[in-house]
Amino acid sequence: MSTVTVRYVRYVPGRRRPRSGGFVSINPDVVSTSSAGSTISVFVPDTLEHEGTNLPFAFTSVVGAANGNQVYTTPNDQTVVVGEGNINVLVVYATIGSGGDGGPQTWVDAFNVNTGALMDDDFVQVFVRGALDSGDTSNANLNGAVASNSDKTLTAFDSVAGQPFFEWNKVGSSSPVVSRSYELSKGESGFLFAFFKRKDGRPIPGDILPSYPPESYTWVSPGVKVDAGGIGFGPNGPFPIDPWGPLNAKLMSAFVLVSVASNFNEKMRAKTHELAASYLRDMANEIGNLAQLDKGKG
Repeated sequence: MSTVTVRYVRYVPGRRRPRSGGFVSINPDVVSTSSAGSTISVFVPDTLEHEGTNLPFAFTSVVGAANGNQVYTTPNDQTVVVGEGNINVLVVYATIGSGGDGGPQTWVDAFNVNTGALMDDDFVQVFVRGALDSGDTSNANLNGAVASNSDKTLTAFDSVAGQPFFEWNKVGSSSPVVSRSYELSKGESGFLFAFFKRKDGRPIPGDILPSYPPESYTWVSPGVKVDAGGIGFGPNGPFPIDPWGPLNAKLMSAFVLVSVASNFNEKMRAKTHELAASYLRDMANEIGNLAQLDKGKG
């Protein structure tokens, strides 16, 4: 059994080194257990109420899933396929009213997708009209802020702590920037994250997959080999294998949704309960269909 921990946090800007800013929990962690091959649904609203304020979504980090470590920058509910290790999900929201003193600025930080944690290392250089600005660069790496008193170019390092650059994402933006250079406009404010991610295609760390193209094979977890169910990984990604198949996945998804609902306001709680109920209705219908098939065989 794997432990799945879902945390809802807000990002509080501040110094990066020594770090004074970072993640602060909004609600108690949601912890559940599940078997390899099952799926967990993670509720990700586009805003989350905290102390009377609707905080905007920033990103979702998933570490330990069957299809590897991932980051998602759009506020969509996520379906996480359980592998054979523990999973940590971090749903991040931005803090409202975090503007700089003395002029517009953008908060910047670096995130390690493979560990699901902020990085304290230097990660960016700031250029003004093509020339490196040492003051802005130092302020970005130490204090996590760039004054937007003019147009500037933020260029992420090619790699940090052995993790290659993956993409930039501005909170509220419709799409990430995959180039290492982000063009910061004069007067721009908000939150900007640079993601770093090792390009590791193995679905489960420690397992050795064939070297030939993935479309030519299907990998299965060890539990499947002893008829215990588990997970498969083929050309279209991971999929559950009975006995921990679709019915169990719906049951576990409903359980997690009901568990997390108590942490939300009344409106979000109602929507979460409706989603959980839909999973249980689908499950009941599928069991009914199986019963009809069994009657037909009799």
